[in-house]
Amino acid sequence: MRLTQTLNAAVQLRRNHIGTIYGGRKRTWGEIAERVARVAGGLAQFGVQSGDRIAILALNSDRYIESFFAIAWVGAVIVPLNTRWAIAENEYALNDSGPKILFVDDNFAAQVPELSRRFKFEAIVYIGEGVLPDGLVSYEALAESGERIGDRSGSYDDLLGIFYTGGTTGFPKGVMLSHRNVV
Repeated sequence: MRLTQTLNAAVQLRRNHIGTIYGGRKRTWGEIAERVARVAGGLAQFGVQSGDRIAILALNSDRYIESFFAIAWVGAVIVPLNTRWAIAENEYALNDSGPKILFVDDNFAAQVPELSRRFKFEAIVYIGEGVLPDGLVSYEALAESGERIGDRSGSYDDLLGIFYTGGTTGFPKGVMLSHRNVV
């Protein structure tokens, strides 16, 4: 089973039921699936292809969940960065995994200039609540007007994500997990 199949099943069984609540926002599973397909389409327009890495540095939110699914939907590999690490530690994970795109929220937007000096991203997508920082791409613009694409997540044995260990006995290790491993 692929991760995206869990979203498709939620839509089939509970399309009009609330899937996420964050702050004042409530979204049904049908709305979430539509936004995921549009964000994935936006990523495809950036040239993201199957197997490309996309990092995310954000706290839990509805947009984090949608981003996670959208990255899988386009066939890319999610690289969740550790929100407790210093810039240098996340730089290590970025250099090790080589993501094309970074998703970032309000809590970590201030790190973007330094991370961008240390690592070259093709685009940085802002999933925060505040005013869109200069030079970043609006997640909401992708979710609302991106071109909807079909599920390109591949097979259940394809790589879904690279999850970094704590590195307590040395450098962190990137643990590669397939869709099957995560589901």
